[in-house]
Amino acid sequence: MTKMNYAELEAAYREVAKATLWTGREASADVVETYTHKLMQRCAHYIEYIAGMDRDPNILTRAVRYIAHTHAIPPMGSNVEWFAHTVECLIELAVPNSGQTVESSAFLHDVQDGISEWTAENRS
Repeated sequence: MTKMNYAELEAAYREVAKATLWTGREASADVVETYTHKLMQRCAHYIEYIAGMDRDPNILTRAVRYIAHTHAIPPMGSNVEWFAHTVECLIELAVPNSGQTVESSAFLHDVQDGISEWTAENRS
């Protein structure tokens, strides 16, 4: 089983904190660290969940980095709940735990198409 790289995970959380706390200038280091640790505490249980599903727990780090790059914007501010819900959604996509109906699985095909499109564009 792959070991969790906690230093990389913390760095990913810090990226989210810096992006969401941006107000035209960087937030103070103390504020960034406080928010980073709130994010870490709120989502720590996913490490055990992912590992318990026999998957690489570093999926969490990759999900957090994706959020930092794609969804972490200043209007989110220091609200931890938007982040927790976003992580939950991404982890469910990467490490599914729920059965789907024909209707609900249609969206999974949309996600698959989007990933294929992104992959094709970034091969060159």
